[in-house]
Amino acid sequence: MMHPEPITIDQQTPQDRVHNQSLLWSGVIAALVACGVPPIIGLSDGSLRGVNLVIYLGAAIGYIGLKSVFWFETPLCNRFRRNPQLLISVVFGLAALMQLLSRDFTTQPIAFMVPMVFIAGTYPLPKTLIIAGLIAILMSGSFIAAGLPLTSAGLSALSSQIVLLLFVTLFGYVTNQSVLTRQKVEQLAQELAQERDYLQQLSAITAALSSEVQLARVLAQVAEAGRSLANAQAVTVALLEDPEWRIVASVGSPDTNLPSLEIMLHAKGETIGRLNYWSIQPTNAALRQALQPFADAAAMAIYNAQLYEQARFSATLAERNRLARDFHDTLAQQLTGLRLQIEAGMRNLHQPEKAQLRLQKAYDLALAALHDLRRSVWNLSAPAIDGRVLSDVLAELVDTFHQRTNIQSQYSHDGQELTLPSDVAIQVLRVVNEALSNVEKHAQAKHVAIRSTVAAGQLQITVSDDGQGFELAAVQQTASGGFGLTSMRERTQLIQGSLSIQSQPSAGTLLTLCLPL
Repeated sequence: MMHPEPITIDQQTPQDRVHNQSLLWSGVIAALVACGVPPIIGLSDGSLRGVNLVIYLGAAIGYIGLKSVFWFETPLCNRFRRNPQLLISVVFGLAALMQLLSRDFTTQPIAFMVPMVFIAGTYPLPKTLIIAGLIAILMSGSFIAAGLPLTSAGLSALSSQIVLLLFVTLFGYVTNQSVLTRQKVEQLAQELAQERDYLQQLSAITAALSSEVQLARVLAQVAEAGRSLANAQAVTVALLEDPEWRIVASVGSPDTNLPSLEIMLHAKGETIGRLNYWSIQPTNAALRQALQPFADAAAMAIYNAQLYEQARFSATLAERNRLARDFHDTLAQQLTGLRLQIEAGMRNLHQPEKAQLRLQKAYDLALAALHDLRRSVWNLSAPAIDGRVLSDVLAELVDTFHQRTNIQSQYSHDGQELTLPSDVAIQVLRVVNEALSNVEKHAQAKHVAIRSTVAAGQLQITVSDDGQGFELAAVQQTASGGFGLTSMRERTQLIQGSLSIQSQPSAGTLLTLCLPL
């Protein structure tokens, strides 16, 4: 539940129940005293007997019966409370009748004060004071109608009862207001606690979504987190694939008989998807407003995952194009040269020396082609990385490079050992692979050093050689981007890293890969 409902009787705190029980029994006792003491005094002094006594007892029974409507929670009492103004008027009329019969202005006025406690807790203060004034007039009218002497003592007693009536009214109003204020404070505290829990949950979900780049995983997390936040029976995630919607993730079994809520997903000013909730709770505006921040975070996570998928496809396509150029520029030309040398040797079979020279050149071309083919296969392959420490994988990669090329190679690692997610580790190894391949193909280096460092919340990998170097600006202006630099930069961008290259002719090359952790 996103927002608490108003406090009901079942949700009352122990303090509320004690207050209500105290008020209930105080009213019961006060009503019994107000209705019971005057007839006892009237019987003892002979002022209340005969028909007056019977009428009084009937009025007292009616008074207590009607007052019980406000005291107890029963279906019958609830039915009578549907018209409280009429009920209160009858109660006050019975109280005035009893006072008129008993001629008691000491105890009997309590009958007027008991219902005023209910009125003070039901109506606003101005209306409560108006009712109290009318009751004071009713009490004064009963005093006069009873034929009591308008002496100073009588008027003093009447005034005291009217003042007491006003005091009880104000006291009841203040007491009820304090209870209502405490209930509002408790309800506000409950709302704030729920908002705090919701924001904590939303923060954790947003962090989890922002750390994931695989589209399928993001969609599954959005569906599961959406159901948890909304306490829904089922959630579906649909993506807009013009001109149709396609459901790409769902949790639970949607029931079309239940209330549903649809929230659109927007990213960069465009609609990319929608969330559908099938919930057992009312799907009101408050729930929509509470879920909107999650929908915004989900939209950005889905949008970023889609960009990641597109970037991966772009990097794969660039890698394929680079390999095609590599094969065309090396292996295809070498095989063409090999074919020409063999054909020339076949034409010179009657001249053994020329034929032998042609066959030797063909042999050298075949060795070069085999070497380039092995290098290309090595570039495509990568050591097994799942669950392995990165430094171990890099050490194995450098050792394989040294054994294959005979170039002196050194690897070192500083900082804590690190295990990267599989998709990130693959891109890191591809970049290092490409850098070592460039050393082999272009640098004419005798030594190469690879160093990995984990510090200050980032991973840094450097590949440096003592080769012939190159003019970086001139290489970058070539159609292919030069030495696979475009491919390396695209792979680095896929893992939210940065790549820098420093090189000068005859001064070697330094490649630096930085990856935030």
